[in-house]
Amino acid sequence: MNRTPVESSSVKSVGYEADTETLSVEFCSGAVYEFAGVSQFTYDSFMASESKGHFFAVFVRPCFEARRLHDVNCRKTAECWCRRQRRDVTNVNAVEVEAGTKVRKDSASKKGHL
Repeated sequence: MNRTPVESSSVKSVGYEADTETLSVEFCSGAVYEFAGVSQFTYDSFMASESKGHFFAVFVRPCFEARRLHDVNCRKTAECWCRRQRRDVTNVNAVEVEAGTKVRKDSASKKGHL
C-alpha cells in the first residue's frame, strides 16, 4: 500500500485502501502497522488533523484492530525496525514483570482510554 508522508513528530506516513477499509501507519521509529475496519471518514479526519500523533492515540489505536508489519527481509537483515529495538516491544509488561519492576495496571485509564 502506498503511504503519504505527513508532518508529525511520531507519524512518518499514512496510507489507506478504501476497498478493504485498511489504514496503514508508518511511525518515525520505522514501525508499520495496519488497522482493519477504518472508515473513509476516519482516514480523512486523520489526514486533516493538526496533530497526527494525538488523533492516532485517541481515535485509531484504541478503536481498531492492528497488525504489525515487518520488512520483507526481516529475518535476513537488520533493516526491519524490530531488529533495532533494545527490548521486545510486543510484550513490554511481561518483560518488566520478569525484571522486577512495577507495572501499572491503570495506565490506560490515566490516558483517557477505558
